[in-house]
Amino acid sequence: MILPQALAEAVAHWLRFEELCGRQVLFSERHMAHAIGQFLLARYGNNVVPECSHPVLPRKLIDFAVHDPNSNNLVDVIETKLVNDKRDFRQEIYNDLVRLELAANHTADTNAWMLIAGWGEHFKQKVVCEPEDGQLSPLDGILHHYKQEEPQVVEIAQSNAPERALWQRSFQDLKLADSGIEGPACIRTQLQGRWLFDAAVYDDNWMCMVWQVSSSNPRETCVLE
Repeated sequence: MILPQALAEAVAHWLRFEELCGRQVLFSERHMAHAIGQFLLARYGNNVVPECSHPVLPRKLIDFAVHDPNSNNLVDVIETKLVNDKRDFRQEIYNDLVRLELAANHTADTNAWMLIAGWGEHFKQKVVCEPEDGQLSPLDGILHHYKQEEPQVVEIAQSNAPERALWQRSFQDLKLADSGIEGPACIRTQLQGRWLFDAAVYDDNWMCMVWQVSSSNPRETCVLE
């Protein structure tokens, strides 16, 4: 299993290093993949596969995967996001969570991870933050931003608008019905890695968080019409 806390620290420090070098203009998920790839290659060598074929979804890819050298099964799968203030990332994150749950359910030994990094101000706008002025964080109830002993259970089948519309769009974007795949009724998420350069989510820090994504136990499925 990957080291989620170490990975979060490595990515946040790398973003800070790149900023100090004046390379912010290059910042993108593809650019950040260089740091993630180096971290994984140093530990898992040739067992790391970028842009790996999804084990369940036809013609879909996973940002990074780590294979078991003996069985070739997927040990870890990782989806990544580098958020900014240019656009809304919620739908992409919902899509990634469904993609990860399906991969995690493929074998009992597969660990699925959602990595999100960004500048503090943008992170608070797009992902998670403390409730301020009565406003909930953008992914409230989906991705918790403090470590908890138990995973957070995300009820997809019982979700209300507008969250239900986002989950429904995820099922459509991933073409689950076309592939004869029923989506998860629930997803479990649990923060496992967090690096903020401070104890709180401030506007002027680079940060990275890594959540583990898994299926409900027992796993239940649903079809969103």
